[in-house]
Amino acid sequence: MTRPITVRQGAGWEVAGARPAGLLGQAIDHYQGYVEKTAGPVRRREFTAGKVVFIFGLGPSITLVDPVADGARRVDSFVAGLDDGFTITETTGAQSGIQLNLDPLVAGRLFGLPIGRLTREVVDFADLWGDGAGGLVEQLQAARDWSRRFDLLDRHLAPRLAAGSKPNPTVAWAWRRLRETGGLISITELAADIGWSRKHLATQFRDHVGLAPKAVARLMRLGAAVRALDGGGPAPELSGLALDCGYYDQAHFIHDFRRLTGLTPTAYLRRRADDDGIPGTAAPA
Repeated sequence: MTRPITVRQGAGWEVAGARPAGLLGQAIDHYQGYVEKTAGPVRRREFTAGKVVFIFGLGPSITLVDPVADGARRVDSFVAGLDDGFTITETTGAQSGIQLNLDPLVAGRLFGLPIGRLTREVVDFADLWGDGAGGLVEQLQAARDWSRRFDLLDRHLAPRLAAGSKPNPTVAWAWRRLRETGGLISITELAADIGWSRKHLATQFRDHVGLAPKAVARLMRLGAAVRALDGGGPAPELSGLALDCGYYDQAHFIHDFRRLTGLTPTAYLRRRADDDGIPGTAAPA
C-alpha cells in the first residue's frame, strides 16, 4: 500500500515514521524505523515511560545492561514490559530496527497473555510470538525500503491483534481515563468512578497493565515531562514543569524523574543535547 512516510536524517542516523494501516492504526500510534552508524561505541539510558516497547532488530545486536542487577545480555528482537526504572543499552556504533511503543492492553492482545507478566522484564520476540518469529524478522531484513517493511508489519500484526482477547472493559476504561488526564486524576476518584476499591483496582492493573494505577499515573506524568524536555526551544522552568506534571514539591519531581531516567532533569537536558539530535531516543549514559 502507499502511505505517507516521514524520514528524518542527521549525521550518521535516519529515522522513518508512519501510521499503521486500517484498524491497526487505531491501536498502534506509529511505526518508527531507525538506522544509526557512529564512529565508535554508544551507551544510552532507555526507559519505557508507560509503554510496552517492541523492537524488531534488523542488526547488529545490542547489549542491555541492568543497572540494578549489574547484568548484561545481547538482544536482537525483543519486548520490554512496563518499568519504572531505566536500562542501559550499548551498541558498537551501528544499529538498525523498527520500534513500536504499545499501550499495555494492546500489547496483551497482540501477544495473547496478561502483559503484567512482562513487568520489568525484557523477553525475546520469538518466546512471545512462537513459530514464524524468525521468518518475519528475516523478511523485514530483506525488504528494500521502509515502505515494504511497514507493509509486512501490517500483514503480520493485524491478524494477531484481531484474534487476541479483548481486555477487561473496566480496566480498559480506567486506562483510557488515566491517559486522557495525563495521569493527573486521583486514584481514589478513579476507583470511585468505576465502583471498585483501590485495592481491587490495583490488583487488576498489575495483571492487565503491569503496574498499579498510581505507578502508571506517575509514569504518564514523567513521560509528559520527558516530552517537554525533548521538545526543543528554550528549556522549561523546572518548578513550572513539576506543577504541570502534578507535583507540588520540586524535590519530589526530581527524585521521581531520576528514578525513571537515571538523571536529574537538568542532567537529562545536557546529555540529550549531546545525543547528536537523534529523535526518539533517551539521553546517552
